[in-house]
Amino acid sequence: MMNRLSPRVLSLFLTSIALSCSPKTSGIDLTRTRPEDIIQRMEMNHHEIATFQASGSISIESQEFTGTASITVSIKRPDSILMKIEGPFGIDIGSMLLTTERFTYYDSHTNRAITGPTTPKNIRSILKVNLNFADVMDILSGATSLWREPHSPDSVTVDDDQLHFLFKTGSEKTDYWVDPEKSVVVRYEVNENDEGPVLVTYYKRFRQFNAVFIPRSISILAQRENRRLSLYYDDIEINTPELDFTFVIPSNAKHVYW
Repeated sequence: MMNRLSPRVLSLFLTSIALSCSPKTSGIDLTRTRPEDIIQRMEMNHHEIATFQASGSISIESQEFTGTASITVSIKRPDSILMKIEGPFGIDIGSMLLTTERFTYYDSHTNRAITGPTTPKNIRSILKVNLNFADVMDILSGATSLWREPHSPDSVTVDDDQLHFLFKTGSEKTDYWVDPEKSVVVRYEVNENDEGPVLVTYYKRFRQFNAVFIPRSISILAQRENRRLSLYYDDIEINTPELDFTFVIPSNAKHVYW
């Protein structure tokens, strides 16, 4: 991997100096743990994962529905996501294949297959959460990264034993809390118009794969929709040579095109 720091990482150098001179309220020593080094490690770890496959449970809490089911997730970076959800006794509930261009979603309850372009609007219609394709891929694989931000952080502060990175773009504010030892995001918030967080994501119970840490527990809270989605992975595999991204749609299914 290249060790050359990008301009964004270099721009954090002065921030790290200022923080290292400020009073310490936690165990983080910013004379030894620099923000730009952590961001670079996060990016390197992000590129270590070419494929991701996991199985476990998914829980949904909302005004319309509350329940738990089994889920299998397969991801091939940078362009393919497959989710399969099953109820008790292996009963199929639904499957969704997402690529950067198109998606296909099969709902076994209504026996409908919906196909359309992969836009944030369509993702929101299916998943009931305001996310784009990259958001879905990163959240499902627990690989939320600061490198997706269009500019350097507006501030970096110490919050207990974590580093808090704040980014502001127009009326939107994005906050990341990072574990500096594991170089992973443990909490992620999106705020709009200073009205409080509209999306909050927590990553917990990390499992180590060589130098990479992946969360087994992922919790997503969509404040506006009053909806909570929780994932817990029992089994995780990374960099499996071959992943199967096919699923069967019954021949009598109704096809809908968006």
